[in-house]
Amino acid sequence: MCVSRWCLVLIIGFGIFGCFCSERTLSMAVGDDPSPWTVCARVPLAEKVWRWNWSSWDQEKIVSFGSYQYTVFWDAEGVFVLARRNLKDNSVQLMRMADWKLSSDDAHRNTCLGISEADGRLHFSWDHHNNPLNYARTRAGFLTQPPKEISPDDIEPRQPLAEGSHPALRVTYPRFLNDARGNLYLFYREGGSGNGDNYLWRYNPDNGRWTMLGHVFSSRGTYAPWQDSTSRNAYFHDLLFDSTNRLHATWVYREVAQTWASNHDLHYAYSDDGGRTWLNNAGEKIADVATEDPIELADHGIVVRSIPVYSWIMNAGCMALDSHRRPHVMTFKLREPRLPDQLEHDPPDVIRQDLRFVHYWRDDDGT
Repeated sequence: MCVSRWCLVLIIGFGIFGCFCSERTLSMAVGDDPSPWTVCARVPLAEKVWRWNWSSWDQEKIVSFGSYQYTVFWDAEGVFVLARRNLKDNSVQLMRMADWKLSSDDAHRNTCLGISEADGRLHFSWDHHNNPLNYARTRAGFLTQPPKEISPDDIEPRQPLAEGSHPALRVTYPRFLNDARGNLYLFYREGGSGNGDNYLWRYNPDNGRWTMLGHVFSSRGTYAPWQDSTSRNAYFHDLLFDSTNRLHATWVYREVAQTWASNHDLHYAYSDDGGRTWLNNAGEKIADVATEDPIELADHGIVVRSIPVYSWIMNAGCMALDSHRRPHVMTFKLREPRLPDQLEHDPPDVIRQDLRFVHYWRDDDGT
C-alpha cells in the first residue's frame, strides 16, 4: 500500500452483503466472531449471482425512510427483487418483479434504487449495457403511507423519463443521487466504453416529471499518448453531494474499449448549482451545460493526479466524503506504467499481481 496527496488506507473489497441492517449494525454473511456487530436479518444471495450485485458502481442502493429500509438486487434466476426491512423487528419482505429480468450474464447490468421523499416514491432502473433506459417507480405515498405487504401493484408501469426528451438509447451505469435538500437526480452514460457521454436529470416531486439538466461529460478531444485517440468516456468513482449542496465528481478517462490499459489520470470537478455549471480543482469555471459546454478532455485543471496509460488504473473505484466534505477515492493501479507483451482487455497475470490499492484524497487547500 502506498500513500500520496490530492494524496493513498487499505480496502477489503467491494460487494454487497447477504443482508442489510440499520445504523450501528452490520450484516455479516460470512466470517469469524461478528462482535461487536449484530446480524439482524439475512437475505440469501446465490453464489452465482454474487458478481451481478457487487460492482463498485452498484453500492448506493440501501435507503431508509420511516420505519423501513429498502434495497434491490438480482436473484439466482436473474429477476429483480425489492427487499424491505422493518427497522423495529428486523423482519424482511421480498418482492420479485417477474418481468424485470437480467437480459444476459453480464455484471455491468446492475440494479439501481433512488428515493424522492417529497412525494414518497422509490425509483428503479435496471439491466443496462448500451441499451435503452429501463425506468419505473412506485406509486406516490408508497414511503409515507407504507403498505403492510409490498406487492407489484405498488409499482407504476415502466415509462420513459420524459416524453419527447433526449433519447436514452445506449445507457450504461445509471445511478440515482440525492442532494443535501433531498432532491433526486439520475446520471448515466450514453454510448460505449471509449466513446460515451454522460447526462444528468433532475426529478420534480410536485408534478412527478424529470427534466434533463444537460450533457455534462463529453467524449470529444484528442489524446496524444494513446495514438491521438479522438474519443473516450469518463469512468466515475462517484458523484456525491456534500452537506453544503456542492456536487463532487471524480473519474478516469478511458480511450478505447479494447483494453483498460488506456485508462489514465485522476480527474476532479465540482458544481455548486446542482450540476449546471462546473469548476475545476482551482475553482475556475470549465463547463456550463445550459450553453452546451460539457466537461471535456481539454478543460484546464481537471487532472489532479497524473496517471499515465499502461498504469492499469481501474475504470471505476469508489468515492466518499469525510466530515469536512473532502472527497476520498479508492481504486487500484500499478506503481509505474508497464506494457504487456501482448495487449488485451485485462492485464496479464504478471501485471495483475502487482496491482495495488490506492487511496487519494483532496486536502482543504485543494492538493
